[in-house]
Amino acid sequence: MIARLVSIMCLVFGAVGCFGTDTGNPPVAASLLVRSSDPMVVVAPASAEVVIERAWISIGDVRAVLGDACDHVSASYDTDVVGEVIDGIVLTGLPAGRTCGVHLVPAVVLEVPVAAPEGLLDRSFFVEGRLADGTPFELSTEHAAGLDVIASSGFDLVEGAGVLVVFDVARWVAGLDLASIPIGADGVARVGPGTPDIAAFGAGFVGSVELYLDAGGDGAFGPAEVAAGPIAQSHAP
Repeated sequence: MIARLVSIMCLVFGAVGCFGTDTGNPPVAASLLVRSSDPMVVVAPASAEVVIERAWISIGDVRAVLGDACDHVSASYDTDVVGEVIDGIVLTGLPAGRTCGVHLVPAVVLEVPVAAPEGLLDRSFFVEGRLADGTPFELSTEHAAGLDVIASSGFDLVEGAGVLVVFDVARWVAGLDLASIPIGADGVARVGPGTPDIAAFGAGFVGSVELYLDAGGDGAFGPAEVAAGPIAQSHAP
């Protein structure tokens, strides 16, 4: 797969200047963002026991799960996307109407796009961070099976509105004892394919995705979304 690198100019606020429909109206968009449910796991530049500095994902296919019964999916509406989820990624073209959620399919990167880290090669997800003592760590996976992020019942999406697909960074490390992971000759602690902790990290990644309605209407995760809470949690199909 040769993926396209998501343009920073069109991240998070997927408005008319970046995307449009045939009618000239903004499409329904899904913004990929991050949050943390644990104050000991934070996103840089904050400080805590675990700091997530960068998190890159490769997505091969995205589909909407449709209908009140959540029993069928749309055609692909965004494919071969590589981007940094801490900055935010907007996936466009989600069809307006009765929707249950989204189906995401990560994809292994065979050719690293310009500006993406080399650590993403042969991986679908790559995380860089540091511990409180300054020790750098890397987490990666080859996970390429689909992820369903589906609400318990259908909800209506209207043109120009959107949903937030939010990764809970605390879940990525919840099953890991990062302080005990062996440190390589280059001073970096790594969890990835072939290491003993890959199953724990993989499970954390699969369960880390939440779906929110964009209550604030701005493509960002904020107090309005915190108050409303998620409408769905990811799981393997």
